[in-house]
Amino acid sequence: MRRALQCCFLSALAAGMVLGGPVDARAGIIDLIWDMSGPQMIGKGARCRKPVTGGETKCNLFGIPVGEEPDIMTVSRVWVNFEGAVYTSTGKNDGDTDYEAFHTFMLSAEPLVEVASITFAGGRIYHGAGAAFHFLFGQDFRRFGNAGFKLRPVGVEIGDRWEFALNFRLYPDGFGADQFGFGPSPTGDRAFEHTWGVMGAFKY
Repeated sequence: MRRALQCCFLSALAAGMVLGGPVDARAGIIDLIWDMSGPQMIGKGARCRKPVTGGETKCNLFGIPVGEEPDIMTVSRVWVNFEGAVYTSTGKNDGDTDYEAFHTFMLSAEPLVEVASITFAGGRIYHGAGAAFHFLFGQDFRRFGNAGFKLRPVGVEIGDRWEFALNFRLYPDGFGADQFGFGPSPTGDRAFEHTWGVMGAFKY
């Protein structure tokens, strides 16, 4: 029952974040960090894409498009993506640790280089790699930061509206429950950690 409620909560939250923008520019980038040594996080993103050769920079600032859409498939197969998001915890527990929804918040900045490998009628498949910088804060713990690497093994854009991508983040120093106000701090260095998640976008 609890798992079903969490699924309903995530679905409603994602729908609200995507569709909650202005009616004349209804767009959204939603990123879900599914599993980490801490709370599960969901966020609404912003990004600016700059083709390496030709075209203009296109930005989507939390659902509000800025600038003309560059046709990256014809002007460049490689582009730089300055991506970021504002996240909050979903309420999903990590083992016996009870994380509350909306008790943890995170700001991220993630510059990526992305490459289109396959183009097809009305869409493309692309891949990316870059860095990940995070700043976390909440009412139950002291704010802290973390940094690592971000890999986007595959992303798919379909037509002018839909986009989906798989994300992996790699952290030389992982997260721990103690950073979120649960239990004592570990002795020595924190262990390496990787997380995975999904990104979805409805662009227009």
